[in-house]
Amino acid sequence: MSSRHRIDIGESKPRRSRFSDGPDNHARDRSRSPDNHVKLKQNASNKSPFTAQTNPYNGKSFSAKYFELLRKRIKLPVWEYKENFFQTLSENQVTVLVGETGSGKTTQIPQWCLEWVTGRYPTKKAVACTQPRRVAAMSVAQRVSEEMDVELGQEVGYSIRFEDCTSSRTVMKYMTDGMLLREGMSDPLLEAYGVILLDEAHERTLATDILMGLLKEITKQRLDLKIVVMSATLDAGKFQDYFHKAPLMTVPGRTHPVEIFYTPEPERDYLEAAIRTVIQIHMCEEIEGDILLFLTGQEEIEEACKRIQREVDGLGPDVGELRCIPLYSTLPPNLQQRIFESPPPKRANGAVGRKVRTVFEIQFGFVLFHYMVWSIEIAHLNNLCLTVTLNGIFLSIYLVSHACSSLFPAFFSQIRSEK
Repeated sequence: MSSRHRIDIGESKPRRSRFSDGPDNHARDRSRSPDNHVKLKQNASNKSPFTAQTNPYNGKSFSAKYFELLRKRIKLPVWEYKENFFQTLSENQVTVLVGETGSGKTTQIPQWCLEWVTGRYPTKKAVACTQPRRVAAMSVAQRVSEEMDVELGQEVGYSIRFEDCTSSRTVMKYMTDGMLLREGMSDPLLEAYGVILLDEAHERTLATDILMGLLKEITKQRLDLKIVVMSATLDAGKFQDYFHKAPLMTVPGRTHPVEIFYTPEPERDYLEAAIRTVIQIHMCEEIEGDILLFLTGQEEIEEACKRIQREVDGLGPDVGELRCIPLYSTLPPNLQQRIFESPPPKRANGAVGRKVRTVFEIQFGFVLFHYMVWSIEIAHLNNLCLTVTLNGIFLSIYLVSHACSSLFPAFFSQIRSEK
């Protein structure tokens, strides 16, 4: 049984309001002037991004790949709001931005903030963008470094637990929210940054909530610091209220049809059914594209990868190469980077090569689904449960709710057509 769902997200205009910064009592704030704001807005609206030939961040000439990526960037939904964003950022100390998945907010907004900081501060200030997960911080930093035509670890870098891929030249840093908290221990006012962005704020991790409280206090002492809170959900009223009625910008996403297939009956062995589905897709589908498989935990992921790889390797050279890559939070960072490898090439007979990425959290899928054509969801979760009879907490596998399962087509529809 199958049905096609198209999820349309209505476009709404951003709402702006003036937020008073209060008196300028600090010497570092005296250089701020309305003329500077006007100049930034005019540059954003009148200057074509294709006219620049020299990269302002490393002094080198832009490569052909830079302009190729730029043509894709300007087609993102968020690009239409660049002028409005500059104006809102200039006039308010805190901005709340709601952008649907696929709008481009995670990659484009920090670059605009860096452009604003470069034209605003006489001394070097960096831009920090927090992510709730390590793999997101690494992958987005890699993408932004390519879009800015700079080397990862130099002008653009990332900082996660046990790994610091930055240098003295870094002006754009993606990091986990916990790492920014650590920096706050040695630099209480976070003086190194001109703009701090809290991405995926709707997930409300403990570190993100603590950061919001910390940044709220810092903004009282640093009137020059700009805060951007980014969320993928429309329920941003709490963030606005917390930051004294901060203005809200809403950026719509783009949608594509997603075709959904259900099993006729519940599967007794969902792992076996998922493995059979992966192999069937790889053997029967001629369309190029990777497969995303959601399972319940590390043990299932490793078992599935071994079984899938063993069975496909035994099919012979008539079937395209299949590379099964696991991803979970405790995997070492160097092994997590394998998810960004290119898929295997076609064989001489035209058989398509693919990758299967096996994950157990939908949040990992948000980072990876740009490359996906098929996703397989087993509708089971592994979570901590509290039991009164046993007087303890244990892990239990249970069926997901209808509301949770509806997240998958809703989020995947933002990037490309998918099954």
